[in-house]
Amino acid sequence: MSFKLKVLVANIILMSIALGVVGFLLIHNSYQVSMDMQVKRGMDEHQMVVSAVQSSIVDLMVNDAGYGSIIALLKGEIGDDIAGSVEGTGIRFALLDVDRENLFSNGDALVFDDSLLDYLERGRRNYIIEQRDNRWILTIASVIWLKDGNFYLVNQRDISDVYQQNEKQIRFFQLTMLIALVICGGLIFLISRWLTKPIEQLNNTASVIASGDYSVRTEIHSMDEIGELGTKFDSMAQAIEGHVQELKERARQQEDFVASFTHEIKTPMTAIIGYADMLRSKELPKEQQILTADYIFREGKRLEGMSLKLFDLIALKRQEIEKQDIYTQVLGQEVQGVVVPLLNPWGLSFVLDMEPAVIEGDRDLLKTVFINLIDNARKASAQGDEIRMIGRWLPEEEGIYEIRIEDDGCGIPEEEVHKICEAFYMVDKSRSRKQGGAGLGLATTTLIVEVHQGRLLVDSTLGKGTVMHVQMAGRRIQDNEKSETEMETGNMGES
Repeated sequence: MSFKLKVLVANIILMSIALGVVGFLLIHNSYQVSMDMQVKRGMDEHQMVVSAVQSSIVDLMVNDAGYGSIIALLKGEIGDDIAGSVEGTGIRFALLDVDRENLFSNGDALVFDDSLLDYLERGRRNYIIEQRDNRWILTIASVIWLKDGNFYLVNQRDISDVYQQNEKQIRFFQLTMLIALVICGGLIFLISRWLTKPIEQLNNTASVIASGDYSVRTEIHSMDEIGELGTKFDSMAQAIEGHVQELKERARQQEDFVASFTHEIKTPMTAIIGYADMLRSKELPKEQQILTADYIFREGKRLEGMSLKLFDLIALKRQEIEKQDIYTQVLGQEVQGVVVPLLNPWGLSFVLDMEPAVIEGDRDLLKTVFINLIDNARKASAQGDEIRMIGRWLPEEEGIYEIRIEDDGCGIPEEEVHKICEAFYMVDKSRSRKQGGAGLGLATTTLIVEVHQGRLLVDSTLGKGTVMHVQMAGRRIQDNEKSETEMETGNMGES
C-alpha cells in the first residue's frame, strides 16, 4: 500500500471514530433530554390525577366516609369526575385496590408489569418503560394511603415519538457521516497526494541515481522537514557525484599510469636487450663496445631512478613522517650545494634568498621536493637563464611560510597546469626523455608536500616562466635560536 493510501485510510479511520463518538454523544444527549422531558411530563400528569383523587378523598374523609364507601365512589362517581377532568389530554389512568384489582380506568384496562407496584412507599413514585405492540409506553405508579387501607394510582403515556425521533436522528447522522467521509476522504486524498509529492520526487530521484545518473536532483524547495530532507538529499547526491567523478578520475589516472609506465619501460628495455644481445653475439670494436655499454648503463640508471621514484610514491602514501625543526636558511644552503653542480654544465645560475624561519618536517624529503622542482626548472630553462629559490613569510596568512622556485623558461600551457602533478605526465615528452625524465618527479613532490600538510601551487605563463609555490606552517626564529642558526649556516658555508 502506498504512503498516501495509508494516510487516507488512517485519516478515514480516525475521522470515523471521532465522528462516531461525537455523533453518539450528541444523539444520546438529545435522546436523554427528550426522555427526561417525557418522564417529567408523565410525572406531572400523574401528580395532576393524584391531586384530583386526593382532593375528592379528603372531602369524603371529612364527612367520615369509610374505606368501603371511598372504594365504591372511586369505582363510580369519583372515577367519572376525574376521567372527565382529564378528558382530551390523552391521559390514561387506572385505580387499583390493595389486591391490585382494577377499580376504575378511563379506557381499556392498563397492561403493565405489576412488579412496578412492589416496594412502593408513601409519597414515592415508580415508573417503567415497556415496549408493547411496537409502541413504547411509560407507566407511572404511586400508592395513596387511607386510614383503613390504601389503593394504587397508575397512569400511562405513549412515548414512541421519542424513540422514533431517536432512530431518525441515527439514520440522518449515518447518512451525514457517510457523505462527510466521502467528501473528506476525497479532500484528504488530494492533500496527501500533495504532501507526498516531494516524497515521490525523492523516490524517483533515488531510482535515477541508483541507475547511475548522479547529476539528477530532487529540486524540492518547500520550507518544511521534507524540504530540508530534499536539500540534504541533494547535498548527498552532489557529494556522491563528486566522489564518483573522483573515483573515475583516479581510475583514469591509474590506467594512464600503467600505460605510461609500460611505455616508459618498454623502450629502454628493448634497447638494453638489443645492445646486450649485440655485445653477447658479435665481436665489436673497442670504441663501439664502450658506447654500447654506456647506453646500457644510462638506460639502466634511468630505469633504476624510475623504480626508486615509484617506490617513493608508494611508500609516501603509506607512511607517517617524523617531523623535526628545520631552519629554512640551512635547508636552502643544503639544496644549493646539491643543485649548483647539476646546473653549471647547463650554463644556468642559481640564486638563494631565504628569510629566516623554522618549519617542521623531514629534512631529506623536503630537500627532495626542492631538488625535484629545481631540476624541472632546469629542464624548462635555456643556457644563461637564472633559477631562484626564495623563502618569505606570507603577509596575508599568519604563520604560513612560502618557498618559491622561479625560472624564466618556456612555461606551461594553461590547460596543462592542473595535470603536471600526475604520475608520468610530461608537458614536452621528447625533451623530458632526452634529459632523463620519466614524469614522476612532481608526483613525488606533491605527495611529500601533502604529508607535510602543505600546499603546492603553480603559476606559469607560456614563454615567460614558471613559479612553484610550496606553502607550509612555520614559526619565527626566537632570540635563543639565532646563534645556533648562524653557527649551522657558517658551518655549511665552510664546508
